[in-house]
Amino acid sequence: MKRAQNRPVPAGEATRERILDAAETCFAEQGFGATSVRAITAAAGVNLAAVHYHFGGKEALLDAVLTRRIAPVNDERLRRLEALRRAHAPDAAPVPALLEALLEPVFRHFRDDAAGVERIARILARCEIEEPERLETAVLEHFRETGEAFLDALGEALPSLDPALVHERFRWTLGVMTHTLAWRHRIVSLPQPLPDDRPDALLQRMIVFLSAAFRAPAAAPEVSDPPNSPSRGEVS
Repeated sequence: MKRAQNRPVPAGEATRERILDAAETCFAEQGFGATSVRAITAAAGVNLAAVHYHFGGKEALLDAVLTRRIAPVNDERLRRLEALRRAHAPDAAPVPALLEALLEPVFRHFRDDAAGVERIARILARCEIEEPERLETAVLEHFRETGEAFLDALGEALPSLDPALVHERFRWTLGVMTHTLAWRHRIVSLPQPLPDDRPDALLQRMIVFLSAAFRAPAAAPEVSDPPNSPSRGEVS
């Protein structure tokens, strides 16, 4: 979030922000486990005591890094969800509108600070691979209220879909969002050029894709074997 112009920044606050910036970059590039507190202090140009004074340790520092980026996004998501529910009451809000309320706040921040959002997405993506238990703790801490609110709204919009499937598809939605923001420039060697990757165009395509995914049948229809092909499970 932008500071008010011309407001003097206290030295302690400036030091804290430098530490957060350095930690965010280190966690994104190296992963949480591979990043030492000394690497963060070197990147921030502060001493070890400053990290302990402001944060207490590396775990609390990761929590502060996530909170700084995620809390404003979640606040906006919940405001937009509440406005949607009021606008559509007594009916359920439609799935595309719910997905836009969930995703657009992230993409709005992405338009303002693409590098910062990419770093946070990369931290979450790295934790999913390298620190799954830590990621689960972070998700519960930072996304529980928002996740439960959107799951309830999606369940109302999709009453015929098993709640377990709504939950699963919601998790996939978060995975698609995180992967796209973290690695959008890393997909190479495709036969065709990538589509327009400007944030607004990317968001709209993602909403179309995910809306269809939420409305998909609970199971794929049976596909018959082509003529003269081996039966399933038969080794040719």
